[in-house]
Order: sequence, then structure tokens, then C-alpha cells
Amino acid sequence: MIALAFAVLSVPGVEAASCRGYRQDVRAAIKKQVEALRALERETADRLKGLDTRPFDYLLSRARATTQVRRQLYHAAGEAAQADDAHNS
Repeated sequence: MIALAFAVLSVPGVEAASCRGYRQDVRAAIKKQVEALRALERETADRLKGLDTRPFDYLLSRARATTQVRRQLYHAAGEAAQADDAHNS
């Protein structure tokens, strides 16, 4: 269980970023993904407290999905920043 928590929380090169400068449609897309990540973090916290009875394989698959979502968010943020830079130039 602890390994799952570290797998979710220790994705290298990922940190919180402000979305204030992004267009509304980009912020809405990011918000959906962030909510999915928060739900997984709550599930993991519950599991570590012994409150979650779902199988470990399920949580592991969710951790892997979260890693993919974080990568997508990272790339979407980079693409949005590039588009904004091109638009503002």
C-alpha cells in the first residue's frame, strides 16, 4: 500500500502550476483531469488508513492511469503556453 502512495506521489518533474493565464477552454479541460487526480489521492489516503476495501490491483491500475494523466497535463500546459506565446507575439 505504501508503495502505491509513493508511485502516485513521486512522479519526477511534476509540480503545481497556475492556470490563470490559460484560456477558459484549456482551464476547463485541465480542471477535469485535476479532479480525477484528487479523487485518486483521496482513495489512496483512505487505503493507507485502512478505510478502502478495493483490491490492490484496482488501485495500482488507477495509479498508473494517474501517471498518464499527469503526463498529459504537463504536455497540455506546455502546448497551451506555446500557443499563447505565438498568439501574443
